[in-house]
Amino acid sequence: RISVLGVLGNNVLSHPFQLEGIAELRSQIVQKKIALEARLEALVQLKLEESRAAIMRLQESEVEVASINRHFTCIDEKSQECQLLIDDQDYLLIKQVNIVRDNLKQTRRTISDLSQTSREIERVWRSLDDDMKILEVYTGVRSLEKTRDSMMSTDNDDEERRILESIFARIEGLSCAFEDRLFRLAGDPVKLAKRDPRILVKVMQVIERDRKLDQHLEKTLPEKGLDSDDSLHAHFLRGYKERFLMHVQHTISDRFEIFQDEVSPSDTLAVASHLLDDLTFIFDDVVPCIPPSYRIFEFFVKEYHLRFNHLILKWVNDRIMTPGDILLTLDWIKHEYEPFMGRLGILQL
Repeated sequence: RISVLGVLGNNVLSHPFQLEGIAELRSQIVQKKIALEARLEALVQLKLEESRAAIMRLQESEVEVASINRHFTCIDEKSQECQLLIDDQDYLLIKQVNIVRDNLKQTRRTISDLSQTSREIERVWRSLDDDMKILEVYTGVRSLEKTRDSMMSTDNDDEERRILESIFARIEGLSCAFEDRLFRLAGDPVKLAKRDPRILVKVMQVIERDRKLDQHLEKTLPEKGLDSDDSLHAHFLRGYKERFLMHVQHTISDRFEIFQDEVSPSDTLAVASHLLDDLTFIFDDVVPCIPPSYRIFEFFVKEYHLRFNHLILKWVNDRIMTPGDILLTLDWIKHEYEPFMGRLGILQL
């Protein structure tokens, strides 16, 4: 009160003529006091009602908890009565029925999985006709093989195993068809790059993924009780990279078969000059599509060089070269073959 009077004395009643407004000021203070008391009363009433409601909910909860306890007690009593009513034979029968029920549930899941597997096989077979989906087909085939291996690894009787083998036999055929398609595409990267380099990229993604999978499997072979020299090694590792390079070698050999029909070294060298153009295309268009670790350009250069060398040695051994042919061959090597290799960055063969 003293503080309020001090405020009034310093602010409101700082001049004598303001004494005339004391009555009005007293009225304002009374109104504010009444309004403040009303708000406090309303707030107290609200908190009181909330407390009453909480107490009622607590009482209801206590009643529900007591009811649940009574039901639990009744359930325990009934369970004990039921146990007394079940003899050993009934218990065994119930156990057998439960086992049958579990077996039926497992059978339904297996049938559903097999049905889904059949649909997935059909989908992958259809995708196999589209070379642009070669990576998608690879993923589907490996997923199906994983499903097959998982189901075949469980304990099955002879009849179940025969049924599963008949179902999964299509997966083996699908896997073979996929690999045949893959290496027919990968075996001639020059032809594939000219047709559509995007397909070559996807083919190499398949080969590279499987190479990394082989690396992972090689690390886990000791856990299976195998080593890299074991006879089952080939069963686990597919060796796609090695098979890819082997197919490329066969393709290169087929390209050099054209020299078997040439009647003279001079005619052969004319065809060989056109064949060297392959290396330019490989350097510009094939190399960007294949992982650098494969060193595919160096691989092609080495294979071409070996075959050119073999061809010239064959001419010498067969003694079909005339002095003119020898001079022509040396001139071709010095003025066309070696400069061509130099332009491609091959300084030493």
